[in-house]
Amino acid sequence: MKKLFFLVILLSFSVRICAQTVVVTDDAAYTTGQASSVLDVKSTSKGFLAPRVTNAQRTAIVSPTDGLLVYQTDGTKGFYNYNATLAAWVFLSGGTGTGALTNVIKTSFTITNTTSIKNNSPNVTITVTVTGAQVNATLLINPRTALADGISIAWSFVTSANNVEISFVNASPSSETIGTVVFDITVIQ
Repeated sequence: MKKLFFLVILLSFSVRICAQTVVVTDDAAYTTGQASSVLDVKSTSKGFLAPRVTNAQRTAIVSPTDGLLVYQTDGTKGFYNYNATLAAWVFLSGGTGTGALTNVIKTSFTITNTTSIKNNSPNVTITVTVTGAQVNATLLINPRTALADGISIAWSFVTSANNVEISFVNASPSSETIGTVVFDITVIQ
């Protein structure tokens, strides 16, 4: 009877372990994992060996989590990272040390604008120069400090070679200004 009891207990733990994400960490406070990851590793002093998958297996992952990393073993071999902002898998490196993202521009710029933006008024659109930016490029734009209450980026795109338009909108009931803000921009083409 004791053997049967222990067998039932052992099987219940086995089923529970298989149904969840395995979390490996040196941080006792980190106890949850990402659902689309088979292994969630958190450490400041160790590395890990990424899962190795084929192109078909990588693209079949359902609802990949931002930052998910795999090593693709066929086609264009190398590390792929899922970027939720782009909603795409990004090729990081094929082991040559150069990677495939040779046409990425990372820079920063400062906007100083004191135009009062009222709620539900037309957007304030500002054009900045980003040398090398091409039409149809993907943009990632982030302010280094918080924007004024209610101010946000409505849209942005490369309007012509080297010119990026950024449109700001105000959702606050009071009028606000952009002020002076430093932005980081990544252009992926």
